[in-house]
Amino acid sequence: SAGRNRQCHSAGRNHQCHNAGLNRQYQSAGRIRQCHNAGLNRQYQSAGLNRQYQSAGQNRQCRSAGRNRQCRSAGRNRQYQSAGRNRQCRSAGRNRQCRSAGRNHQCRD
Repeated sequence: SAGRNRQCHSAGRNHQCHNAGLNRQYQSAGRIRQCHNAGLNRQYQSAGLNRQYQSAGQNRQCRSAGRNRQCRSAGRNRQYQSAGRNRQCRSAGRNRQCRSAGRNHQCRD
């Protein structure tokens, strides 16, 4: 009912939690908040306003589960460091740091 907390279809909460995979939609009276989860990155929508976290250039930062993660590209988290040029480290499910040793660049966890 309008103006009151709605009962959850999930586990005993006062909001409706629609769980589709990793995506959860939260509904409260008069407002709809959606959390879209793509991998570990999340984009937050609140009261019709889209909030995206982007940093300069190609680097983007997204907050997820209370941690700062740098950022997603093609569904994977990547960290960019520039040493004259932008270096990219790919990881499957984890963020990796690029370290330079002379000319060679290695990616470590």
